[in-house]
Amino acid sequence: MIDLNIIDTHLHYSDEHAPHWKELTWMAGRFEEVTEAVRTAGVRTLVFASPFSSIESSLVPAEQIMKSNDTMLARVSREPDCYCWCVLQPLYREVWRQEEQMIRERRCVGLKLGSSLHGYRILSAVGREILAFLDEHAVPGLFHSYSEWDNPMDFATLARERPRAKFIVAHAGHSWPFMQHIEAVEAARDTGLHIGIDQPQYATFWGLLEHTVERIGSGRMVYGSDTPCHLPGVLIDRVRRSKLPDEDKRMILGGTAKALLGEKLRCP
Repeated sequence: MIDLNIIDTHLHYSDEHAPHWKELTWMAGRFEEVTEAVRTAGVRTLVFASPFSSIESSLVPAEQIMKSNDTMLARVSREPDCYCWCVLQPLYREVWRQEEQMIRERRCVGLKLGSSLHGYRILSAVGREILAFLDEHAVPGLFHSYSEWDNPMDFATLARERPRAKFIVAHAGHSWPFMQHIEAVEAARDTGLHIGIDQPQYATFWGLLEHTVERIGSGRMVYGSDTPCHLPGVLIDRVRRSKLPDEDKRMILGGTAKALLGEKLRCP
């Protein structure tokens, strides 16, 4: 079996400020538990998206988001081969100011955004301001995409307006018929739109992984486990055991992420 430099671009963890996730104790992994689980699954480079407390709802105050960002950056800075995104709630101007500082940090790779979680539509003036920021600062973004508020085709529209902006639209394949994210990439071919392969369907549905590679190519597909929402090793094993060419396996599980996240990732 080929050696793979696996990069997990989409990790979460629970903290003391996430009351909703305290109820779901069976999936509320602490930072240390998530780190151990993904490394056991063979991941070499870890990129944390957020603690659950900063993305729970539109009611999360700016102070909590900023504190969670600072805490997450401090935690990843103490771990080898560990990085983070910085959560942006764009409705708070003070969080914008924090983002401008954090993207200069060695261990911060870009911005984490969730419009349907934070109470705004991505196809809006707010969404366009975010894409402009990614474009003008040359930093990537990781977007939640799970509802009509953050529909994949809306990201395609924004990508065509800002083709140099590089970003990942997460949760590809989350709902039937599983093609929305693929079609978004096809509608924005010459842009920086990528899709996050993090849903169980990619590990369990016959041919979905191969079909996606055939339609858009492995260079637009980025692995992220979404741990602790999902187990990290299942999709890794599916990619490893597939009949895809070795180069496609390398791109999905790390190569595309390395190209997208740039020089900040100290990985071979």
